[in-house]
Amino acid sequence: PDVALKHSATVYLRICQQRMQSEPQLKTVEDRYNAAVAAINDRRLEDADQLLRLALKQDPKGAHLHFALGVAATLSGDIAGAISSVERAIELDPQNRVLAQRDSDLAALRSNPLAARLFAGGSDDEAA
Repeated sequence: PDVALKHSATVYLRICQQRMQSEPQLKTVEDRYNAAVAAINDRRLEDADQLLRLALKQDPKGAHLHFALGVAATLSGDIAGAISSVERAIELDPQNRVLAQRDSDLAALRSNPLAARLFAGGSDDEAA
């Protein structure tokens, strides 16, 4: 029933499967996304940014890609880029607002007054 937990488990499963391959082929959007999440977790933020931008060229409306790009930007200290990416992720999928409110990697963004509108509202707003 916990959507965030299910999403995290799915992401980590894909990352593990990808790491088990001898030479990962990063051709699909999901391959690039999974590699980017692994790079974010390893704090290889430039690599993550490049992978996510390539994936966004293939799928410009990939809300999860915009969200991950916002996480990478936040961790890199690029608050303007983070706001733009997270805002787009929420536009594409309003459930991303709830994820953003809970994601510990977005703590610096949540404390920024310029980003306050991204975190206002929540699951009750999406149900309305």
